[in-house]
Amino acid sequence: MDRRSFIQTGLGALGWAIASAAGPQAASARAIEATGRYMFPHGVASGDPTASSVVLWTRVQANDGATPDRVALTAEVALDAGFETVLVRTDIEAVADADHTVRLIVTDLPSDTRLFYRFIAHGDVSMPLGHTRTAPGPDTLRPVRFATASCQNYEQGQYGAWRRLVEMDEAAPEDQRIDAVIHLGDFIYEAVGYGAVRRAGPLPSGGGGQSADIRHAVTLDDYRHLWRTYLSDPDMIAARARFAFIVTWDDHEFSNDCWQSSETYTVPPLPAQTRKVAANQAWFEYVPALLTGSADFEGIASPARDFSAADVSNTAFRDAALGSQQPEPNNIAAIKSLIIHRAFSWGAMVDVVVTDTRSFRSEQAVPAELAVALTTIDRGLQPLGIVRTLDAGRDANDGAPPLELTFAGQTFENPRATHAPGTMLGHEQRDWFKSVMRASRARWRAWANSVPLSPMRLDSDSVGQSSDPAVLTIDAWDGYPSERNALLTFFREEGVANVVSLAGDHHMHIGAVVSAHDDASDPAAIEFATAGISSQPFQVTLERNVPRDNPARSLFAFDDRVIETPADQADAANMTFRAGISATVITSMTGQEAAGLAQRNPAQNPHLRLLDSAANGFCVVTFMQDRVDAAFHSVDAASGQDIRVAHLSAPAWGTGEAAGMDEARIEGSALFPAGLYRQ
Repeated sequence: MDRRSFIQTGLGALGWAIASAAGPQAASARAIEATGRYMFPHGVASGDPTASSVVLWTRVQANDGATPDRVALTAEVALDAGFETVLVRTDIEAVADADHTVRLIVTDLPSDTRLFYRFIAHGDVSMPLGHTRTAPGPDTLRPVRFATASCQNYEQGQYGAWRRLVEMDEAAPEDQRIDAVIHLGDFIYEAVGYGAVRRAGPLPSGGGGQSADIRHAVTLDDYRHLWRTYLSDPDMIAARARFAFIVTWDDHEFSNDCWQSSETYTVPPLPAQTRKVAANQAWFEYVPALLTGSADFEGIASPARDFSAADVSNTAFRDAALGSQQPEPNNIAAIKSLIIHRAFSWGAMVDVVVTDTRSFRSEQAVPAELAVALTTIDRGLQPLGIVRTLDAGRDANDGAPPLELTFAGQTFENPRATHAPGTMLGHEQRDWFKSVMRASRARWRAWANSVPLSPMRLDSDSVGQSSDPAVLTIDAWDGYPSERNALLTFFREEGVANVVSLAGDHHMHIGAVVSAHDDASDPAAIEFATAGISSQPFQVTLERNVPRDNPARSLFAFDDRVIETPADQADAANMTFRAGISATVITSMTGQEAAGLAQRNPAQNPHLRLLDSAANGFCVVTFMQDRVDAAFHSVDAASGQDIRVAHLSAPAWGTGEAAGMDEARIEGSALFPAGLYRQ
């Protein structure tokens, strides 16, 4: 899109505009007289910085509650906090049809520069002051530091992790401050009523029914309500004002464990095209992202597109008998109403590739009806062999897929024997992704990936419970092994080195090498997956939801057993996923960590270098020419104090070389099982 078309498109859209920096205007600060008529209850935000542009955001509201349909604002960008050297001063309108949010794309800015910004409504100034930074220029090779975040359920926990990150950055020397935050999804949660800590409801529409108490967003007003609620938290406001954000989504911005425009609260899943369009519009209104008009990447056209309204109905696009998806216009219109996969460069050091792992994926490999029949859980603890067979579809068994499947003495018809292999990205996005990764010329490629590449499996085969390990969740990449392994093989065959997957979703800290092979040999990438900001950690969920009389509970909770360990807390899930079922059982029986580790299964998730399954927090990733470092902060969600910091480092690798990573070094409270880590 040329500049003239881009400007015309922007001026014709609701709630956003474009402005060009005209150069420093010395001594241009002016007195502002507040009228007290307006407030900015969700602060300000910036997003998707490039070497010459950034997107600015705010939402305005009348103090008396009677906000006019159109509110005139002035936006200012300056080189200093006192606004004495102003680069941009421009007018923009906040309109009711965009929920009085505005998105201002500011262009022609100086590269690698810290900037200050604010919005003014009839003399009333947005607070806190906005602070952002443009990306380095194309040839700049300096360290780049990102914070990664995920999963911030408002009802399950507080946002002390954001407070900790802001305080760290304020105290850091200039050359050690955060360049940007990469948010990997679950910015909001569509359901309300969990309320362990605080309430995000009720929803304006009354919500959809999971139960009498748990309701989920249905309408645009519902999703807007959730965004306004989440962004009202003072620690969230401070973080968005402090850092530029690069944001992708996961499932909860729309619907739990969703695929395309399908909701999965029931078995079988139901079509939800109207909800998908509503969720997309709310995301676009509240997230400052550079979509339409974003630059090509090394000559590869940007697929990202702003929200465009779609008139859709909830029409079935999934064959309930076969578990297959069918082409359906309402589904296509819903998922293409907003396209967010895009790529950015931070000088010559790192390219950031943002993918959408929800809108274009096929249904999870094991259809929900079959999954429940196999293990009683519709997307969890599925047998690895069956997952691989079903995901491969008609390509299974070298093109001769079995027509029947056997598990635990039961035989089932293969519902995917005639289907194409599963996909997480969809064909168009996958082709774009491969082209971008192949064309990237930076030292590092950071993949904003939403769900982990790293397998998380239970070695039930090692104790005779089944012939296969169990896949923890088929909702992540481990449930889409055909495409996962094909992409990792592509990295190796095409010489695409220094790939770092940045992920979230699992509510635990994970550091790993990533390989197409179960024994973790010849790894093609590394992964840093961050725990949730506030969402209930994986370990806590298991302890609260697996009954004490359930035989499987001993694999996830030691309960009242006293374990002899250097760690402050013995989290059984950490032992099970890092050392195996036998190790956890022996630890429980003997009360000794060392005895359990002596029975460690070397085939149990050998790719893992860090697992903290009881964590809330964030990760700070620093890209340097010779290595990438990650600091995983496990934070008390209420107080914002660090419990521990786990440090991982991976050296850069070249074409034909394998990725590598040492075990984590723990600073602060020891992490169980302590025998696996350096203190």
